[in-house]
Order: sequence, then structure tokens, then C-alpha cells
Amino acid sequence: MEELGQDLLIVVVEHLKNEIGVNSPEDFKYIQESDLPMLKPIQRRRLLDILKKETSDCKTADTTKNRTPELPAIISSVITHFKDNEASVFQVVETPRSDYDLERQLVNTPCLIAVGTSLLMADRFMLSIDGVIINNNITNFRVALVMLFSSYYIFNIQYPSDAEATLEFIQRCMVGINPDRGHKAEKKKNRTHHTNELY
Repeated sequence: MEELGQDLLIVVVEHLKNEIGVNSPEDFKYIQESDLPMLKPIQRRRLLDILKKETSDCKTADTTKNRTPELPAIISSVITHFKDNEASVFQVVETPRSDYDLERQLVNTPCLIAVGTSLLMADRFMLSIDGVIINNNITNFRVALVMLFSSYYIFNIQYPSDAEATLEFIQRCMVGINPDRGHKAEKKKNRTHHTNELY
């Protein structure tokens, strides 16, 4: 929130007084990314709408870093909404460790690593596939998300079952790939319902 600037922060606080209980710019330091699931969906939408409107009006936006907190917040909210496993889509590391140490903790499916205090405040991103870091210097979240999503198609990888709803949502609603039949999620076993039959 420090990147918004004091004037913009005051405007956002005025909008949020009655919405989520934020009364001063100081209150923002107590809101963590992990608090997003606690906010009601309508509160998340209002918060994102206000931030989007106010940041577009702001002439002092930091264009050199391409910081757009809306997209990471939306992806985080979608993961929470579908109750998917966040670690299957992205992981957050505060300080960059050696690639070897980091790779030992990664999932085998494509995943983003956000380097920073949270997904919203990450300075850079890394892309890993099969537990190996492919690109370790992505500075824009939008580019990182495109690379993550593209890797599923380029390498013909199925979506992991614990993140399939989020990735299907990105595929259908954000990217616009809507196949008539089939999807990239793992096939689930068909359930057969046994009924007692009287002859």
C-alpha cells in the first residue's frame, strides 16, 4: 500500500470506512494477503474496484515496475473461492535462496514463485516446471501468469487436480479458450451407483 502514495491512500480509506472497517492509512499495515479469504466476496470486489478506479486516476503510478495489484489479488481470490491449493499455482518466498534449495520444495506441475513479502508485493517472479526453475527473472505478474498458463499447453501437461478449477477459470474466462468438449483437468474415475434391483 505504500506505493499508492499518501493522497491516493486517503481517498481509498474514505471509500473503505464503512465497507471493511478501515479507518486510517495505518490500518492497511494490519491487512495481510492471508486476510483476503476472510473478506466477504462483495468486500473484495469493492476493494478491487476502488483500487482500480483510484490507481487509474493517479498520475504518479509506478510504470517502471508495472505493478498492478488487481490481477494478483483476483487470482488469489479465485483460488480461495474454488478452495484450490494455492501452492499448486504459486508459492511466495521472501528472500531468494539458491535455485537448488528452492527446487527441492517445488511441485512437479508448472508453478509461479513470487519473490517478496506476498504475492501482491512481489518484486519479481520465477516460473518452475517439473520442479526446475525455467525463468528466474520475470518482473511483471501478467507476463508470469501468461507464461505459467502457456506452459500447460506448450508441454501438454494436465492441470493438477488440486488447482484445476482455478486453471479452468483462467482458461475459459480470462483467456477465452472454451472447447466444445473435454478439458485439461485430470480425468476422474467414473462413479457407478449400485442399486438393488428386484426381478
